[in-house]
Amino acid sequence: MIDLALLAAGGQVLKDTHAAFKKVQEIKQNSELCDLLEKILDLRQTVLDAKHEIVDLRTELAELRKRKETDDRLDFDSKIGVFFMREDVSRLAYCTKCWKKDGNLVPMTASDRGYICSVCDSNYKNPDYVYPSC
Repeated sequence: MIDLALLAAGGQVLKDTHAAFKKVQEIKQNSELCDLLEKILDLRQTVLDAKHEIVDLRTELAELRKRKETDDRLDFDSKIGVFFMREDVSRLAYCTKCWKKDGNLVPMTASDRGYICSVCDSNYKNPDYVYPSC
């Protein structure tokens, strides 16, 4: 004959095994959920980094376009070696070295002898200047 106590104990073992299995499944799901959340956070950071790079590239592009527009308005006087703004009737000279190196339009101080840059101290001599004889 079947021992009822043994049968009850076997039933309890099955219940306990089932509960343990459910707990393991729950832990596994939580672990997978944590992995998915970590991947989502990584992807979110990647998107944020890409957005920052897009902003930086747009800023750089705007600066390059502005420099190109300015460059298109400049005339180079090869005789003296300086730039003049095409539509500027005052003929203010700009330092070639500062423009080429940093993209800075630096107006220069004019004299009969030529031009001097106050930023980089470059001298551009006026070839038409006649030096006084001694």
